Amino acid sequence: MTSSIWGLAKTNPAPAADSAVDFPTKTRFHIALTVKKVDAILPFYKVLFGVEPHTVREGYAKFDLREPPLNFSLNEVPKNARGNGSFGIEAKSGQVLADVAKRLQAAAIAWDNTSAPGSHDMEIHVTDPEGNRWRFYSASPAPASTSVH
Repeated sequence: MTSSIWGLAKTNPAPAADSAVDFPTKTRFHIALTVKKVDAILPFYKVLFGVEPHTVREGYAKFDLREPPLNFSLNEVPKNARGNGSFGIEAKSGQVLADVAKRLQAAAIAWDNTSAPGSHDMEIHVTDPEGNRWRFYSASPAPASTSVH
């Protein structure tokens, strides 16, 4: 799997702090997404985040992302999962988005670059297999050497 800044918490943990879980900021977001089948959707999120999950067990998977600080879990709820969420991650650098685009292309996951022609802004829109929409965006251009579709 391609290396990712989002995986630093797992590969470069900081010393223990006041909390049972360590992360680089005073707070972090927690998104608990209900899905129909964790096993079926997990490969999508491994590619999207560029890291392996921190915890996987039947009906559950958790990613502890360091950058951005995010506790992201997939929770299997077969009858109530709706797939109508919309999430966004803003990056300081267009390089971060270029890396996401490369991982998505390598895994043959369809995505859209909704950047306006000639704009320095870059946006990637991708939908997970259950219909949850993700938007990655940056006001910084992607590196010139990177081709995004």
